[in-house]
Amino acid sequence: MKSVRVSNRDMYYLSLISGMTVLFALFALAIRFNSTIYDVLNLYSKTINFEFYLNLIFLYLAALLWLIYRGWKRALAKQRQLENIILSINPDVLLVVDGDDRITLCNNPIERMLGYGPGEVVDRKTDDFILEMRSKQEAGHELYERVEQDGFYIGEARGKRKNGETIPVEMIVGNLGDGNGKVLLLRDITARKRAEEEVRKLNEELENRVRQRTAELQTALEEIEGLDRMKDAFLSSVSHELRTPLTSIRSFSEILLQYQQEDPKTQKEFLKIINSESERLTRLINEVLDLARIESGEMDWRDKVVSVSEVIEFAVKAQQQVLREKSLRLTLDVCPGLPAVLADRDRIHQVVTNLLGNAVKFSFEGGEIRVRAEVLEGRRNGESREWVKVSVSDDGIGIEEKDHRIIFDKFRQVADESLNDKPGGTGLGLPISREIITHYGGNIWVESEKGKGSSFFFTLPGAPADAASLPPRAESADDRSE
Repeated sequence: MKSVRVSNRDMYYLSLISGMTVLFALFALAIRFNSTIYDVLNLYSKTINFEFYLNLIFLYLAALLWLIYRGWKRALAKQRQLENIILSINPDVLLVVDGDDRITLCNNPIERMLGYGPGEVVDRKTDDFILEMRSKQEAGHELYERVEQDGFYIGEARGKRKNGETIPVEMIVGNLGDGNGKVLLLRDITARKRAEEEVRKLNEELENRVRQRTAELQTALEEIEGLDRMKDAFLSSVSHELRTPLTSIRSFSEILLQYQQEDPKTQKEFLKIINSESERLTRLINEVLDLARIESGEMDWRDKVVSVSEVIEFAVKAQQQVLREKSLRLTLDVCPGLPAVLADRDRIHQVVTNLLGNAVKFSFEGGEIRVRAEVLEGRRNGESREWVKVSVSDDGIGIEEKDHRIIFDKFRQVADESLNDKPGGTGLGLPISREIITHYGGNIWVESEKGKGSSFFFTLPGAPADAASLPPRAESADDRSE
């Protein structure tokens, strides 16, 4: 610290007294070493009152003491002023405590940090204001034990405000040595803690996003692998389905070409087989193309008002031959007053045909198939429009509950060992039916138990009142975007 600066007046007084001190010293030496001068002065003292000089000496000594006292007081004031300046310019809280842990000195920032004035904390213990003192190096050590051991301490604590709230503070403590106490520097780290908390939350959010993205990528990978397996299954199924009718067509065509003298009855039978296998190929190719067009949004939907009962009756008539071949009974129950729907007639016929075909394929000989169509009042809350509900039930092999969802996936079939022959097809009938029904806002599902038959249901909304005046429409860009 710089020395205290002395004023010009003090310098004048100090110079005067110093000069007089030198003169007195020289005069004393002269008296001691010069008896002649001493005699002269002795003679002079007899003639002049010596008390005057004695008073002068006392006055000189008093002036000297006064000057020393004044200089010491001014130096003390300057020191206090410098201390106050140092305490006031420090933005952190500075506390000086004695050996009994009582605060002896405090600066003004404590009022901003803890709400106390400097005078309110002096002579009180630090425990009244500082809580949960922990070291960064070794958590759990008591503050002053740490300071006594290392002479220095850096850690965090909780500062107790005047209103009872607590705030996080960073604390630096230094030992003054020889039991003279300690110096504490407190800094409010509320903003830093808030920033650390925000960073922690951002890190957690980032980690969650990474985990979520990783899960999404894993799901996408599994979907891709599933699609790859489905592709392989599709290629295997399609190649098999194509190879079988093509082999039949080729074989019987070669026989007809090589053995042209065969009787007409045999030739006609061979031609029927060729025609049946050709139709099978056509159905296979049409199913693949239909699903591709639906999924790509390129299907030509020719909507018009359609009578569901007529579509069902037409589909049932088309199945009469296969029903007779397996000795199956078919019960048709269509409720009167069944509302019409606004849809593509051919696509609704395709759905009914697919469900009837599955019922025939998975039924045992001599079994029964039941087709029912009924009216549903407002399937959704607050809806006045009627709905149509169609069900196709059989007494066949049934479907395990775990397979209820996968049968609507592409190229998935559920075979059963109780059937003599594995049902043919590519497994596209139900996926196509689901795409058609959902396109018109309906729903399709299955209810089945293993060995107890199956019931397939689908619903369609009734046609609006003004639907009869609407022209057939092709699929719009909006439809393709859905």
